[in-house]
Amino acid sequence: MENALDSRPSRIEVRFIKMGLEGFDIIDDGVGIPENEFASLCKTLPNRERNDLYKSRSIGYMGEALYSLCKSSEVTILTKSADSDTGFELMYDSDGELAT
Repeated sequence: MENALDSRPSRIEVRFIKMGLEGFDIIDDGVGIPENEFASLCKTLPNRERNDLYKSRSIGYMGEALYSLCKSSEVTILTKSADSDTGFELMYDSDGELAT
């Protein structure tokens, strides 16, 4: 949800699959994810505690929510950035790596 909020949307929709037991979708009309961020999207930074934002008020840092999801499940992301003509389907395995 935080990633959706960061994309400056005017609308966010959350859909639960079988009451959340089989997954959920977060749909927004924000700016999308730039292609150059795909490889590191579900990664976390090892030295996050050195970040002032983390020390002060953040409950997550630089993709940690997606990283946590990838460590417990496979994740599929559909995105289209504002400057792209086409969208992308990104599938990450349970190690947070782009699946081929």
